[in-house]
Amino acid sequence: MREPSYLLILAGIFALITAGAALQEMIKQAWLREEKPDFGRLLVPYLTMGAGLVALMASGLEIFGIPPAGAYGVSIVLVLTVAGFVWWRLTAELTGKGSNFFW
Repeated sequence: MREPSYLLILAGIFALITAGAALQEMIKQAWLREEKPDFGRLLVPYLTMGAGLVALMASGLEIFGIPPAGAYGVSIVLVLTVAGFVWWRLTAELTGKGSNFFW
């Protein structure tokens, strides 16, 4: 049986924290300058956060005995779904074209 990668869990947490701080700072600086952020530049830390979350989630699932292929399959599908929705809402809110999705 293959041992889960505890180092990958730490790397995922590190990627989430550092990329999240960078994304927050980029959005905050654009907001303080009262301009719309460059979405091309926001995409790099956002994708890094997604990759970190996939690594963290898959490694966490492997700890519970799920095979790596299944763990990464579940993690990738879940992260792509949630990240796609969050990116859609983020761009809608930052461009001012947001609508009330839930009400």
